[in-house]
Amino acid sequence: QVDSVEHDTGWAQSVKEMLGDTVGNVKLHAVPPTAATPDTTVRSGRVGHTDLDFANYVSTIDEVGGPFDLVVVDGRARVDAFRRALDHLADDGVVVFDNIKRKRYWDVLSAMPGLRIELLKGGTPTLPYPTTTGLIWRD
Repeated sequence: QVDSVEHDTGWAQSVKEMLGDTVGNVKLHAVPPTAATPDTTVRSGRVGHTDLDFANYVSTIDEVGGPFDLVVVDGRARVDAFRRALDHLADDGVVVFDNIKRKRYWDVLSAMPGLRIELLKGGTPTLPYPTTTGLIWRD
């Protein structure tokens, strides 16, 4: 079973079209952000997204359940999504965290106790420079 939580409804629709009839074991959850308020708890550090609330997007994993053998974090509010994913990760599960060496991610994740992080550096089709992906296990 594959569950994908997307904040970008247009991208979710594109993925759905790419999957076509093979969607049998894939469930797409399109959860767009809402306007931020003074009480907003989940924000994104990405320019152009800082005035949005991603709480519903990040908490969708609670509705889906778990435990998960694999969680990929590659969207908005990644640190919050990662923290939430840990609550649903199988004992031997792994989190794939894209662009982990970005300062806003690395400063938080590298300081979290009880994690084992393996870094994989390489090219990516959408960026003109190499990036780093992290594989993260709980110790």
